[in-house]
Amino acid sequence: SAELTGRDKLSLVGERLRDIVSGRDQLLMDGEIRDSMQSNVPWNGILRIETVEGSVSWAQSTLIPVTGIEDKLSEMAIIATDMTSTQRDVAKGTFNDTLELIEDPVLVIREQTLDIAYCNQAAHELLIKQRVGGDWQDRPLDELITQDDLTAFKMRADAVVEGPQHRMTWEVDAKSGVSFEISLEYIIP
Repeated sequence: SAELTGRDKLSLVGERLRDIVSGRDQLLMDGEIRDSMQSNVPWNGILRIETVEGSVSWAQSTLIPVTGIEDKLSEMAIIATDMTSTQRDVAKGTFNDTLELIEDPVLVIREQTLDIAYCNQAAHELLIKQRVGGDWQDRPLDELITQDDLTAFKMRADAVVEGPQHRMTWEVDAKSGVSFEISLEYIIP
């Protein structure tokens, strides 16, 4: 559909499915899906679709072989349901659950706004509850670290996002005067 792909309906007509699935799924198209279609057997599964903007949508898909003269495969009928928000919610939930297994305090900081997107229980107890009080939700990072360290954090965060190194560690001072180490890693859950 147009919503799933970010393309209008007319531009999808005649477009090969292989050309709009993500690189990972192109191998699936060339193997398992092609074999199913040639065997006249429908295929079911999740396909990752690249949108015009370069993001990825997930589609729960059923591909049905359509045969023409002499029972030869002529095209595929596709029934797809947009699973993007469900997949992202599952990934985010799994990511947050994993962070709770880490005994060290972990904060997930939003790249653009530098506010707290997630705080594991260890960080909530040590950095928020015991030191500044209140809740962590959407709290700006500048409430936790000094202005000098915030400036250094921004510079290092930009460098980590740009790469090629996507991880670095350094020591900072909290506003409470306690020194601690930041291990900065750029990830997309």
